[in-house]
Amino acid sequence: IDDAFPLRLFPNPASASFFLSGYLSQEVDAVILVLDVAGREVYRSGQNGLNAHFVIETGISSLPSGHYIVRMETSIGNVSKELIINR
Repeated sequence: IDDAFPLRLFPNPASASFFLSGYLSQEVDAVILVLDVAGREVYRSGQNGLNAHFVIETGISSLPSGHYIVRMETSIGNVSKELIINR
């Protein structure tokens, strides 16, 4: 799991949505991906102009219960976190 910048994912386990919060030292565009255990992309969202402290809410009510990887990709690096969806 990469650690290009500090990133926190909460709540975990989650049911309907989760939040990503962190800090970026420069303004970047980001892509948030949710991958299932087989590595298939099941969710994608773009975020433009993130900088400094940020909080992003991501809705996951359409995804079934299970284990996932949440990946945030930016031009300064990528960060991946494990997510459990539990309903």
